[in-house]
Amino acid sequence: MELPLDAPLVRRITNDWGEITDDYSEIRTRVVLDGASLVDVHVKGVGLRYDATMNGIEVARSQKKGVSLNRRNTTIHLNARIHRDRLLEWWRTHVNNGERTDLVIRPHLTVDLPSVDLSAIDFAGVLPTRTGVDSFSVETPNYTSGFTTSIADSVRTREAMRVKVLGKTVFAVQNVDAWWGTADDDETPLDVRVSLRNPNPFAVGFEDLGYTVNMNGIDLSDGTVDDFTLPARGSKTVGSRAVLDNQRIADWWASHLRRDERTSTEITFDGTVTALGLSRDVGGRSYTDSFETDLFAGGLPS
Repeated sequence: MELPLDAPLVRRITNDWGEITDDYSEIRTRVVLDGASLVDVHVKGVGLRYDATMNGIEVARSQKKGVSLNRRNTTIHLNARIHRDRLLEWWRTHVNNGERTDLVIRPHLTVDLPSVDLSAIDFAGVLPTRTGVDSFSVETPNYTSGFTTSIADSVRTREAMRVKVLGKTVFAVQNVDAWWGTADDDETPLDVRVSLRNPNPFAVGFEDLGYTVNMNGIDLSDGTVDDFTLPARGSKTVGSRAVLDNQRIADWWASHLRRDERTSTEITFDGTVTALGLSRDVGGRSYTDSFETDLFAGGLPS
């Protein structure tokens, strides 16, 4: 006996985000099966399981058994959770891969049979594997997609910012650059470099200069710069390394999903400048930016 399975069993897989908490992110998956050919040979039902990997890290798994088939498309709904510890393991790979992730959904179909000679069944040259007396399983094509984030890019800016005291420009921020160091299981270093210019005919001193990187209202990191002096009409580039606690990344992730995969970033500067014997606090100056993602877009069989 031969099963007429020329058409793909899995017609379509779509994913959406479900419940988002501080501890897990729920993936709601909709799988559409073409069950007509199976119904024709009196298959009783199917089971489906899938696992999701991001950069090779298994982040979620789900399964459903005993799904009845009909002659038209059969839709199966599954829920899976990405737990916080899995998310943090993925994050390390994401940063170290240039903020890029390959998402792979691997479905596995189990077919329940009444009485079929399995030796006569050929799935396009792939023989089924017997998993029990009345069932066999076959792996279907994987569904793959990729996504990127722009966290470091959102901190960078070429927008000049003039800092004034009593109506006079004391110094100007020419640009801000940022790039990741190598993330590990616990921490992610972020290097920030700021280019400054002094337009005045006198020197300007800086004390307690610091910055904070905030995303969606969550302070991810802060850094400080050693005290320094900008010479008259001179320029200087200063920088420091901030270290992110990866637990804060998990908090940001939840906020990003709750906002329909949107993030607003802000880098805020504070410190004290001294010129001509006078000192002034210049806190509260900031740059803002934003970015969006679409993690489940473009999934194609492979």
